[in-house]
Amino acid sequence: MTGWKKPPINTNRKYPEGDWRKMCSQAAGYYLKLKEQTVMVNRGGVMIEIVKTGQVHVPCIPLGHLDEYGVGVLDAMLEGNYSIMEIVEFFLNYEPTTGMVFNKKKFAEAHPPPPTPPDTEDEEEEEEEEPVDEGDGNDGDGEPKVEEPKPKKKKKKKEKKKTPEPEAPKAYEFSLNDPDFMKIPFMHPDKKKTNPTFEEWFKILYSVCDPKGLTDEQCIEVMGIRMGGSYKEELNQLKKEGRDLEYIELWFLRKDLEGRAFQDKKYELVRSSLKDKWGVHVSFSKSDEWGLHLVIDKVKENSPAWKGGLRSFDCIVSVHGWVITLFDKAEVALSLLQACGNMAILTILQSHGTTEELSDLTCDSWV
Repeated sequence: MTGWKKPPINTNRKYPEGDWRKMCSQAAGYYLKLKEQTVMVNRGGVMIEIVKTGQVHVPCIPLGHLDEYGVGVLDAMLEGNYSIMEIVEFFLNYEPTTGMVFNKKKFAEAHPPPPTPPDTEDEEEEEEEEPVDEGDGNDGDGEPKVEEPKPKKKKKKKEKKKTPEPEAPKAYEFSLNDPDFMKIPFMHPDKKKTNPTFEEWFKILYSVCDPKGLTDEQCIEVMGIRMGGSYKEELNQLKKEGRDLEYIELWFLRKDLEGRAFQDKKYELVRSSLKDKWGVHVSFSKSDEWGLHLVIDKVKENSPAWKGGLRSFDCIVSVHGWVITLFDKAEVALSLLQACGNMAILTILQSHGTTEELSDLTCDSWV
């Protein structure tokens, strides 16, 4: 697929097994998140489910924007007996292919899941049998011999050796004055040339916080002392809105994409007749920072746009060299695409907004 980028999966991290869930974000595409452990408690005579406190944060696993075949493979692997590291290994080398249809049966034959290990049970020793006297039942005096019943021997149970329990480590007391937090680079927008990428920064953050068993809220507090300028202002605003660590992480990871936003990604669309539509439904987003974007929210399969490589949430920023971001009205920008002949040359970027920020056009949005 044109414009596809391999997901930034950290292959050095060993992800734990658990209830991994498929999630989707407009900016980052599909990613996996480990469901938090919960416990049932009694509140006023009503049993409710709450999240356990003190859980170690496990970062989400970004997979990128998948096609229909990739989504089908992901669902099948999550339903099957595949380990999380096998899923990570598969999508690390996965590249979308236009037109492929997912077949669950064929995929299972080509990539069979590992067998479930059988349950092992402790073996018990069999009861020892007493030899039976096969005489005629008479003694030397000619009188029948009455045998007294013998008590049955008890089964012997294997004694398990008790291993000494290791001493529990002292509980870590959270403090923002911990000198280990100075190992995390200080992120400031004025130092973009020397700053690491946010993907690299979050790896360092978790390498320091995870061994200490910090909660998500404590990780966010640590982020606050290692950010400055507009980055810290954005973090404080997200905290006021009640955003969780997962949302905040994706918010800042998106800035890595913004840094690469002005690389040209041109697409050529071809249609056989001017009566045929390109096959896209368009909304728009507009801001003082990014200008006007025509955002594709739907693409018809097998349409000229689909065959040309366009997908949902792609942003049109130029049509035949006309820069859309400088336009004032979205309807005028859309008319450029409608006026194209049998070929349209578009420049596509990642969307900088969310679906809640999109607005509908006053004209027919299917072109």
